[in-house]
Amino acid sequence: MQPAAREPLHPCTESENRTVNTAVLIPCHRRAELLYWCIHHLQQPPDWRDRLYVFAIDNHVGQSPDADVVELCTKSGFPRVEVWHRVAHAFPGNSYNVLKSLRALRFAGLQRVYYVEEDVWVAPDFFRWHEAMWERNPHWFATVAEIGRAH
Repeated sequence: MQPAAREPLHPCTESENRTVNTAVLIPCHRRAELLYWCIHHLQQPPDWRDRLYVFAIDNHVGQSPDADVVELCTKSGFPRVEVWHRVAHAFPGNSYNVLKSLRALRFAGLQRVYYVEEDVWVAPDFFRWHEAMWERNPHWFATVAEIGRAH
């Protein structure tokens, strides 16, 4: 039996990307149509270019990632992008991919990570709202959303 493939602990390797202290983590797998709209909405806030966008493509045993998802990630139009391909695993759901990705970003020394799943459409004030919440409440670990707000 071969040992399991090891994933890098610090996948943020491109020197240009390392100058950015904020990342947007987008875990994705086999839903290209939702990912397309997620990318579209992330590019609406006026300050969307100021971040590293990390696409963490999940890879379940027996379910390789959809080619359309991979293409959308590589041609997303974000100025700073990394596409991480998860080593095949047998864990159900997306928790393994998400936790491994968050851990890697934590050890990459980033100041802040926005977590946006592929089926989420953000509002134009997405980044501004979160930054205002963190500025008013610097001890907060995470902010999620303002529920019930009409956009």
